[in-house]
Amino acid sequence: MNCRFERINGLSLTNIGDEFYIFGGCGSNFSNNFYVINSTTHALQVIDDSKGPIPDPRAYHNAIKYGNKIIIYGGLNQNKVFDDYYVYNTTSRIWTQSKPKG
Repeated sequence: MNCRFERINGLSLTNIGDEFYIFGGCGSNFSNNFYVINSTTHALQVIDDSKGPIPDPRAYHNAIKYGNKIIIYGGLNQNKVFDDYYVYNTTSRIWTQSKPKG
């Protein structure tokens, strides 16, 4: 099988245990695609069954791990600069959205 991947800029890569989570970025379009790579099996899986409000397509955002959660903050796309954050629970596979306070 011959697979070609598009070059993606501005994505985030977050490690939790044996898994690396890849979110968003910009190739020919801004994306909110979400993948997980298992570092032991090298399996790549598309995460397309998560629940809750999924972040808008974006690139150049920040992502950090907090326990079993990934927090995505900010970023931009062709229409907007974001000042929001989303939390993804890797156990329940649920997104939640929050607004910065202060």
